[in-house]
Amino acid sequence: MSSSQAVLGTLSYASMQPIPGMGYGLVATKAIRKGAVILSEPPLLTLRNGASIAEFCDTYQRLTEDARRQFDRLYFNPQKIKPTAGTRREFENWYTAQVAKKRFPPGNANEVVRKLLEAYETFWTNAANMEEEAVSLVFPTFSRANHSCDPNTTVVINRIDAGIYMQVSAKWPIQAGEQVFVTYVAELGPRTPRALSASTEIIRAY
Repeated sequence: MSSSQAVLGTLSYASMQPIPGMGYGLVATKAIRKGAVILSEPPLLTLRNGASIAEFCDTYQRLTEDARRQFDRLYFNPQKIKPTAGTRREFENWYTAQVAKKRFPPGNANEVVRKLLEAYETFWTNAANMEEEAVSLVFPTFSRANHSCDPNTTVVINRIDAGIYMQVSAKWPIQAGEQVFVTYVAELGPRTPRALSASTEIIRAY
């Protein structure tokens, strides 16, 4: 299960703007009423829970050039995943297999593995878990919004028709110029995203 195209979600009432000390964040461009949908977007990359590193690599490689560029711009926390020698070997084995299948030209294996490890860290820094679908997903705009323990939005992931969408709505009225905050940790309800770590740090997106 994967999204291979660049994601163009619907972002209303807000825009991505530089935030001092936080990199970037969502800022209201006009007054937002309680309950208004601020963001609705499909995932950029979807991975089944329990997927192997080889499955991650396959999924990442299937991204289009535009989608991969969008994914690679997301912030990643190098402390989120601390790869062991065994983890790195799995990436190396995947690369070797791709070269043998002529899907990759022989080249600098260390550089390819470094980029794959960085992509892996990016995924798990930003992934939201949809338990009822047994998948983890990365939503690009949501990933660049800043976290608050008392956010001014509610966040749900729903299956709409044949697709999965992240929806961010105003929890209370938000004034123009205010930052739109989300939560990265579990809220009430089975359809809310759950961060892989219950960290309350502000994740900066550049």
